[in-house]
Amino acid sequence: MQNIKTQINLTIGSTESYASTKLINFLIQLNNDFPNINLELITNTTKETIKNLIDYRVNIAFVSGNPMNDDLLILNKIDEKIVLAEPKDKTPPNVLITFKNGCAYNDFSREYLRSISNNDFKHFQFGNYETILACIKAGMGKSFLPLSIIEKLNYKDELKLTELGNNSNIPTCLVCRKNFIPKIKEYLEKYDFN
Repeated sequence: MQNIKTQINLTIGSTESYASTKLINFLIQLNNDFPNINLELITNTTKETIKNLIDYRVNIAFVSGNPMNDDLLILNKIDEKIVLAEPKDKTPPNVLITFKNGCAYNDFSREYLRSISNNDFKHFQFGNYETILACIKAGMGKSFLPLSIIEKLNYKDELKLTELGNNSNIPTCLVCRKNFIPKIKEYLEKYDFN
């Protein structure tokens, strides 16, 4: 086990959505509490971030959903409210707009849409949330996204948002490898990310 309190570098993996909306306050506080650590942040999809953790490319990771991997330990869970985002004044075509493959919201969106509709749908995938939200606003389709992304990018008043209920929410989980538990485990478990 590596002693994170004395290590020189801490590499954090994160989904793009979490890094762009909520991670900054944690990074600031971590830097204040552990001033001798050099921080590196690597962002990607949930699938790639878990792969980076498994391959020891990152020490800890923020991923969307509960990871189904016996090698990983969940240190903390952060609530994420998922909403259906549609154009405000138009009926969207049957087009689902999501983040690129490997994103947990992408997988959730396709499965959820199939569960509530018998209709086939086109699927657009983009690598940028600003693009996704702008296309929804323009009437190109709809998406299921965390409310935090929509609020952060200032689209809350620009779109029609429908809450899905608690059963449809996907938490962000802070995870590490079971065989590579950081010395600051208690710090990470007690940190209030909400």
